[in-house]
Amino acid sequence: MFKKTFAVAATVALFSTSALANSNNVYVDQIGTDNEIYFNQDGNGNNANVDQSGAENDVIFTQDGNANNINIEQSGSFNRVDGEQVGNKNNIDVDQSGTNNLSWNGQTGNRNNLLVDQDGSDNATKTWQNGNAGNIAVDQSGSEGHIRVTQNGNNDNAAINQSGSGLITVVTQN
Repeated sequence: MFKKTFAVAATVALFSTSALANSNNVYVDQIGTDNEIYFNQDGNGNNANVDQSGAENDVIFTQDGNANNINIEQSGSFNRVDGEQVGNKNNIDVDQSGTNNLSWNGQTGNRNNLLVDQDGSDNATKTWQNGNAGNIAVDQSGSEGHIRVTQNGNNDNAAINQSGSGLITVVTQN
């Protein structure tokens, strides 16, 4: 079954029209039931690619700046990816599969890179990059895991691999 809700179709059409004037792009491939995508782009040369399948998955994101990139691949049910990019040349890649997973990602600054690979059920990641040239890589699988990574500086690097049930990881870099 292939379904796009009117709000999503109208939102994508609105941003596509606005995006053309500023070379911003949103590409959406949606298959399933009651999946929703909301994107807001302000700036120039921002790109968003979302591949979404399953049921009742959500993506809500804002890009404010220039030459930011977001790639989201989401499958399963009741998964959610939220966040914002403020600055220039930031990259976010999220691959999320399973059930009832949450990934919130924020970037403020320039040239930050974030990779989240989330698989399983009831997992949550929250990442925040406030600075320049930071790198975060998160690989999370299992169930009921929680990861929080905060970077407040320049040239910070964090790599987290979490596999199992009920695990909690907190990393703060100042």
